[in-house]
Amino acid sequence: MKVSATQLKIRNAARDLFKRYGLKKVSIEDICNSAEISKMTFYRNFSNKSDIAYKVIENELIIGQNTYDEIMNSDMDFKKKIHEIIQKKNENSQSISMEFLSDIFNSEEADIQKLIQNHTDLSIQKVRIFFNEAKEKNFIRKEINIELLILMINSFAQKMKDPAFLSIFKSPEEAVRELNNFFFYGIMQIPDNE
Repeated sequence: MKVSATQLKIRNAARDLFKRYGLKKVSIEDICNSAEISKMTFYRNFSNKSDIAYKVIENELIIGQNTYDEIMNSDMDFKKKIHEIIQKKNENSQSISMEFLSDIFNSEEADIQKLIQNHTDLSIQKVRIFFNEAKEKNFIRKEINIELLILMINSFAQKMKDPAFLSIFKSPEEAVRELNNFFFYGIMQIPDNE
């Protein structure tokens, strides 16, 4: 679906505010002020705050998935792909506040929950294929159980919804970085060139 310049301007303003302050704390007036538009213009393009929140999250998920697809389907060697994926995950988490994460994962909006679940299901399918191919090509241990990896990834994703878990980190970026490092390196020292 084609997005007009005005819709893009509103969506970008909303995205920046949501990531910084969360969904609940940002009002339509805040979005209008940031985008330098009137409320009338906002309502000509979006039904309400839930509508713009859905479109912002949907767009962020699509951009993220396209980035990971590009890396996974590239000609890079497996180790480089893993390095790039970790880098992108860390970069993508840099501008996200704890409030944004909490509001998304604890959203009572059925459409947002369905959107996130569908995205998660699709991502898991792609990751399963990615690791199975890596196993066949001897990039990872032959005896490793891919379903264990998937369960661990799901478990880590659940941790990002846990306030007690998030409270031990200064930011979502730090939490994402620690989970990625733990998943790929365990408790071993990360090589300097990583």
